[in-house]
Amino acid sequence: MLTAGTRSPRKNMGLAIEMMNHLPKHFPHKLILAGRFDWGPELLTSRVSALGYVSDRALSALYSTADLYVAPSLHEGFGIPVLEAFVCQCPVLCSSGGALPEVAGGAAVVEQSWAPAQWAETASTLLDDSGTLEAMRQRGLERSAHFSWPRTAEMTLDVYRRVAFD
Repeated sequence: MLTAGTRSPRKNMGLAIEMMNHLPKHFPHKLILAGRFDWGPELLTSRVSALGYVSDRALSALYSTADLYVAPSLHEGFGIPVLEAFVCQCPVLCSSGGALPEVAGGAAVVEQSWAPAQWAETASTLLDDSGTLEAMRQRGLERSAHFSWPRTAEMTLDVYRRVAFD
């Protein structure tokens, strides 16, 4: 499993780490944290590894090989890592924080609870169901096609035009 981003408190990385403590001992997956160490000490365990900053190429490889991307953010203004995971065909488990459900658009599992035990149960259920994971990969790839920088620029320009000329 993978989670990526700064360790800003809003990213809620502690929930992802705590989630690992609630998984059964025989659970084969580990959690990889990718991103800058800029908000305090890491609370790592034998099931959690922190890589620090990784290049875009390395991050793409991590998304592509992860069985599940975990996005436990308390708030996101958008959620680019979710789209990055979708493009790399990595299934996503995200929180209901901020814009994440809207960005996910039904292609991710959105966990409503903030309880680490519930996140562990949801992750375990997903990882035990290869059919669901495959369907999530396909839906994520389809969802990512709805987003592009040219389309974003076009929509932003439309807003400016409406504001300026209405």
